[in-house]
Amino acid sequence: MVLIEQWARAWGVDPSGVQGRATGWVRWVCGQVAQRSGQRPAVVEKTVRMFFPEVGRYFAGRRAAVRERVREALLRHRPDVVVAHSLGSVVAYEALHELADELDVRLLLTLDSPLALPHAVFHRLDPAPCDGKGTRPAAVRRWVNVADAGDLVAIPKGELARVFPGVEELPEISIAPARPHGVRDYLRHPTVAETITATVRTE
Repeated sequence: MVLIEQWARAWGVDPSGVQGRATGWVRWVCGQVAQRSGQRPAVVEKTVRMFFPEVGRYFAGRRAAVRERVREALLRHRPDVVVAHSLGSVVAYEALHELADELDVRLLLTLDSPLALPHAVFHRLDPAPCDGKGTRPAAVRRWVNVADAGDLVAIPKGELARVFPGVEELPEISIAPARPHGVRDYLRHPTVAETITATVRTE
């Protein structure tokens, strides 16, 4: 519930005046965010119920194991391009920092990244932010971020480039009004495809 509260505050919603922390509280918070984001309450609630338990599990105990699996995959495949969606951008960010002297990634493309989400994610990163700023992994030459205009996770809007110097924020796109968080819809979008193919073409 703490993560949901921090997320709500990032959306400008103050949940402190609502009694309880049960289903009704979550629905009220989701309803308020739905009004601000222009999304249907059911879409907001579904996103919250899927995303925040995953974040909680990652930081509460699965971090080392998940990061090690990603680290092993990166070393095995040695990709020129790394595409990381949602919580996966957090895992990729941390794993790539560990591989500063072992990889040369030409493009890190983050989609719907919660890396800039205060407290719930940003202040829990490894390596930890310094003076309110994160760092681009040394193994990455170029970092590009893109988010759907109605995405509920990639907030605060525009903050990622501010707190991670050197990140290129592409203009917000619209991938699927009913599913603003779906990775398949992101990958189908021309902006995302062109960002990837432009890097491959310049090899």
